[in-house]
Amino acid sequence: MFSIFATINIKPENVEELTRTSSGDAQGSVCDEPGCFRFDINQAPDVPGRLHLHENFRDEAAFRAHRAAPHFLAWREKDRSMLDGDITRVAMSTAFPSDGGYEKQKPGPLNG
Repeated sequence: MFSIFATINIKPENVEELTRTSSGDAQGSVCDEPGCFRFDINQAPDVPGRLHLHENFRDEAAFRAHRAAPHFLAWREKDRSMLDGDITRVAMSTAFPSDGGYEKQKPGPLNG
């Protein structure tokens, strides 16, 4: 699996809108992309405008497909003017769960 951990800081006046757009990207990713297995959005409790995104994909090709998906492009169109600084990203491979474990979990987020 290919995993991304990203941190974004949002200007205070844009927190609600970009959080909503990010949620749309996450939902579209998990629901519409067979190669996306997780897309978690976490909000820092001490900094309401800081989101941490954790995304797991089958491989780098699935991640590249994600970056061409309509929900990602809608998010990307908005983020530049709403961000407070640069996005930080860390690319990783997953250690747990196994690839098969992620495959089995895929239906879970779709049913919640």
